[in-house]
Amino acid sequence: MTDKHDRLNISTLPSGYKAKISSKAKELGINQGELIAKMFDTFEKMEQLEAGQNGQVVIGEIEINNFGFKETSDIKQVKDALVNSGLTLQDLAREGLLWRSRYINGIAKKQSEFEKMEEEGTLNKTTVKGSADYKIEKAIQAIIEHNDKQTERNNKVYISKGMVFKLTGSNRQTISKFFDNHKYIEEHNNKHELEEADNRKGKGVDFKELIGIDS
Repeated sequence: MTDKHDRLNISTLPSGYKAKISSKAKELGINQGELIAKMFDTFEKMEQLEAGQNGQVVIGEIEINNFGFKETSDIKQVKDALVNSGLTLQDLAREGLLWRSRYINGIAKKQSEFEKMEEEGTLNKTTVKGSADYKIEKAIQAIIEHNDKQTERNNKVYISKGMVFKLTGSNRQTISKFFDNHKYIEEHNNKHELEEADNRKGKGVDFKELIGIDS
């Protein structure tokens, strides 16, 4: 049974407000209950704006601290961006999310194009921007997957710039830049305690065959 205090009763409103609610509801073409719900939503937004002015920036019911920033300097970057841009946190987050989404979707589309080229056997002939990085990363991932499956160190392959060049034939400068920007390569070598000497496996060893890379 509903408690009498839980019932909506606008007759208890101060003088004049009942008529205002009735008039505004009629103007908007909604019932009084819907109008009161909208008024409550507006009140919540005003509270959030006031919280923002007091240094507690929010999106809906999400505070800036809920984004998982671990460094106070990161939070300061966001707050400074809000001041410098004049954007709300919601607008800033939306623009950032859209930018990141477009970036990721662009990469996914490009990767799909490279995969198609690979299936058609034209990847090694193309000079399309990004194709070299795609070949380099694929070769490195193949080595990582190979090493993680091995139980004997003798079968593992040290990921070096020379090895990647041997597997891909890509420009050495491009390979070097890729290594500089991807620290996981060094982490993988350290994980398996590998070094350059581990790639000295004797004459006649076909590393593409060993790793499982199609020529």
